[in-house]
Amino acid sequence: MRLESMKHDNWEVYESLDDGSDGGNQFSRTNMKICRFCYVEGSDERGWLRPCKCSGSMLWVHKQCFNSWLGKASGRSRIQCQICRFRYKKVLLLKPWKEWCLPDFHLSFVDVLELLFDAFFIYRMKFVHTINKPTSIVIRILRTSYIFHRFGFYVRAFSAVASSFFSVVIIDAV
Repeated sequence: MRLESMKHDNWEVYESLDDGSDGGNQFSRTNMKICRFCYVEGSDERGWLRPCKCSGSMLWVHKQCFNSWLGKASGRSRIQCQICRFRYKKVLLLKPWKEWCLPDFHLSFVDVLELLFDAFFIYRMKFVHTINKPTSIVIRILRTSYIFHRFGFYVRAFSAVASSFFSVVIIDAV
């Protein structure tokens, strides 16, 4: 097998021409997997993941490389492949009890004050009645904004608690 080079605009294209030669290790190259992140080759079955429908050199990744990349990726990249737009298949698994840990909330002083503020309004001021009182549109907008802000805080807190007992694993696309 030989490669022939052709120039097309600003791209150089290599065309494979089958000249009848065996190529020596052609069969072993088809079974070889190359990680799209670290470019290390391997043929063993353990430790590899095919997270999306990409093909060619983008087909395989090491599980460890993918999880490391996923921790640093932007929002949309954590959900789907940016090349083929395939949504990653995720499975929620219960961690072994030895890996359970206390959640790390990273609470600031302001967060603690807001928690106390939430508790005060919910239990002492009958929070439902304070929302239904007729007020100006500005107060309603500020109140709604604050409620969504607090809702986001509680979602993050729940996520921190859940991640101390569960792990999210991305499985093969096929």
